[in-house]
Amino acid sequence: MSQKQQRRTLRSLSLTSKYFIPYFGNIVFLMLGILVLLFVMIAFFVTNTVGSSDPEAYRLVMLSVALGTFLTAATIIFVCALTAHRIAGVHIKLKSTFDRIAAGDLNSRLYFRKEDNLDDVAGSFNIMMESLLRPKPPQERPAETL
Repeated sequence: MSQKQQRRTLRSLSLTSKYFIPYFGNIVFLMLGILVLLFVMIAFFVTNTVGSSDPEAYRLVMLSVALGTFLTAATIIFVCALTAHRIAGVHIKLKSTFDRIAAGDLNSRLYFRKEDNLDDVAGSFNIMMESLLRPKPPQERPAETL
């Protein structure tokens, strides 16, 4: 694959946002929902354990829980962004290859990143494209009988 093919273009960046947002939004929504549920459970536990007996300890524990929740949320968002980018990259690669073939470039081949684990798909696709370019022997027609 040439360096020109690997370089990002403005068009690929716009496609990234098109495919990236749905994956990112769904994953983040689910993970942050779980995080909020955990925060509420911890807050309930702390309120019942420390309670009003020591307001300073209660404030310190709740501040620690809130900071931990914030750091966990930031980590979740970062990991989800990486995951969504990986998934969107596959869609972009497929779309650009299919568009080139639809435009008449039958020499196009499909290559994925090693970490995408789609070498078998790319291999099958490339074999199919090579078979389309191979000259076909003329088919013999059976003798017609009357």
